[in-house]
Amino acid sequence: MATVKIKYRDKEYEVNAGMTVRDAIRKVGLQPEAVLAVSAGKLITDDTILEPDMQIKLVAVVSGGGARLPEEGPNPAGNASTWRVATGDAARPPEEGVNTAEGSVSRTPPGGAQ
Repeated sequence: MATVKIKYRDKEYEVNAGMTVRDAIRKVGLQPEAVLAVSAGKLITDDTILEPDMQIKLVAVVSGGGARLPEEGPNPAGNASTWRVATGDAARPPEEGVNTAEGSVSRTPPGGAQ
């Protein structure tokens, strides 16, 4: 039977073609929610049927809290740079009155006046 190679970190697995990516991920002992599958440089969904001789690379999913990205001017906490809260693909400035893990955010307009 034709097979598919699956690579995850430094390990390589071989599974039978014809099953879904989701089933193949489970077969090698991983959780489908914990990885993304890539084939030929493109993200593929977990319901994709594996074709003979496909090569799949699994990438671990990583998540976390908001990220701070520097930009010009003082931030609400008063240090040297302003910061933004990253959400999805875009970054946005924190809204006034928003509670963050670091506490409430109050924005000071340019020039320091409120």
